[in-house]
Amino acid sequence: MACVDSSSGVLFGGITQDGIVLDDFWTWKVSQRDDGSFFVELSDHTEDLRAASPLSKFIGRFGATVNVISRGLLIIGGICAREIIPSQYEILLLNVSDIFRAINYEKSWDNKLLSSIGLGVEFNGPRPLLTGHVSCTLTESQTLILGGGAVCFSFGTCWNEGTWLLQSADSDSQNTWSVMPEAEDKSPDETQEPPKRLQRAKAMNGDRSIPRISVEASSEFERILEASRPVVIQGTDVGPCTELWTKDYLTNTVGSDRKVSPSSAPFRM
Repeated sequence: MACVDSSSGVLFGGITQDGIVLDDFWTWKVSQRDDGSFFVELSDHTEDLRAASPLSKFIGRFGATVNVISRGLLIIGGICAREIIPSQYEILLLNVSDIFRAINYEKSWDNKLLSSIGLGVEFNGPRPLLTGHVSCTLTESQTLILGGGAVCFSFGTCWNEGTWLLQSADSDSQNTWSVMPEAEDKSPDETQEPPKRLQRAKAMNGDRSIPRISVEASSEFERILEASRPVVIQGTDVGPCTELWTKDYLTNTVGSDRKVSPSSAPFRM
């Protein structure tokens, strides 16, 4: 949902309680009654946009960010229903001023209402995973994209590296991307413990320095949680489950007809 002026805007995308990504497109306007009260007018223009632009099937997204810029509404990232968004349609530009002109019959609905910005031909390196990210407009021609990534409990974790700066929001020219370097740590204390984000990054990148410890008391386990650092707990008595939970025992206890997902297990033995 985005506001494009003092009283009107657009509404699209989102997700239902059943996990279905919505692909309709609405405009809204706040109006005032004669008695001074306000109300919102909603108008469904899904079919108008679909007939005008083939890119409309990529506008219904979940997890995207939007920014109002001088040329319109910048739509970045997110996921669509039924298919992965092609990289050339990762970023779309919606001409909202022409949208409202078309609604008021001042111009026709055409394919110029929605255009593609993509990731640019000069973009190098792995494609960023633009979900869970944030973005903000710095100037009329610069948009900053921060973070992003996802966790899949069966296949691992992916976080975007660096901070991305979209140098130009003009869909008629090639965009230039650059990775903004992180500021160097200028702390004079070299023995200072590295920040937790760096510890997590090292763990995800295969750092082998994760300590192996044993836990004898609940207070020790609480300290591990408070430290929020990865450890391997070994040699600890977690109860009779290590010997009792055989295949036959679990089948008789849980039931042979019950479906169980191995990826939902909280730990491995």
